[in-house]
Amino acid sequence: MAMTMQESGGRLADVMQSSESLGLPVNTITDPELSIKQGVSYFANVLETAGGDTELALQSYNMGHGFIDYANEHNDGNYSKEVAQQFSNHMKDRLGWSVYGDPNYVDNVMRYLDKNEPDYAAGDADWALPLKDIRITSEFGWRTHPVTGQRDTFHGGSTLLVHPQTPF
Repeated sequence: MAMTMQESGGRLADVMQSSESLGLPVNTITDPELSIKQGVSYFANVLETAGGDTELALQSYNMGHGFIDYANEHNDGNYSKEVAQQFSNHMKDRLGWSVYGDPNYVDNVMRYLDKNEPDYAAGDADWALPLKDIRITSEFGWRTHPVTGQRDTFHGGSTLLVHPQTPF
């Protein structure tokens, strides 16, 4: 969810900006579900390649697998903002582009996570919401449909309202 907020704020059909991970031009994916499926698949792939290092994987999601190789060669396989900036500069020069990726991507994604929440991997069986400033607008279960007004319809998820302009 935090990556989606950083990538598109939920305002584009390619919500995870995952077209490029398929070798397609930006915003080619026009189905949000397909964007999420591809984005999650690509992130899982870079996370595995990064040996489970979340920051290295996040930066690689933004800059491509080549960032992992660059970090391996220039920083013992570790993520740092400095290495991200160096890689960005290297790729800009190599490709003749004015910009390559977002060297601050890790910080930009992490700002959406609530640092006050418990460790989600702790196994304490408590559920928590990973983002700041969200509101549940429709709970899981039976409800009156908010659009059609039909009573006793089953909602198979929870609908969240995320406010992207919230200052951090």
